[in-house]
Amino acid sequence: MQLPNSGVWHSYWSDPYHMLLTIPWLGFLLLIVLVYGMLNALFALIYLAERNSIANAQPGSFWDAFFFSVQTLASIGYGVLYPQTFYANTIATIEALVGLLGFAVVTGLAFARFSRSTARVLFSRFAVVTHYNGVPCRKSSTGANRRILSSTQSPNSCFIEWN
Repeated sequence: MQLPNSGVWHSYWSDPYHMLLTIPWLGFLLLIVLVYGMLNALFALIYLAERNSIANAQPGSFWDAFFFSVQTLASIGYGVLYPQTFYANTIATIEALVGLLGFAVVTGLAFARFSRSTARVLFSRFAVVTHYNGVPCRKSSTGANRRILSSTQSPNSCFIEWN
């Protein structure tokens, strides 16, 4: 049976939340770094749209605007560079809000990734077919497959029945 859209590249991107929860940690961290860098570059270009909007920055210097954006987005605080026009203050305000929301989203995603449960279930090698209330039933044992089992747990502690 072929599922619709299985194997299509865009199907993985159709649910970004699920993708961010299931990609490997290295990919997750690289994606965060990439988005962070792109956001700072975008805001740097926005700051450069108005000349002399950042005090003590070299006129037209992308890198001064970029590192000013890093200070603003991460709420590090201003040192030598600071907004000196109404335009720059407005952009800095928007960027600070984007930074707050962005860090909240990344924190929530990291927490969701850490707290996601993983199913570790043992199934018995053999199933038993027997009668239960006059109806043939299949019985098999299941249990938790964890490193530490309490004294009351055993791999054969739970029975599931199918009629």
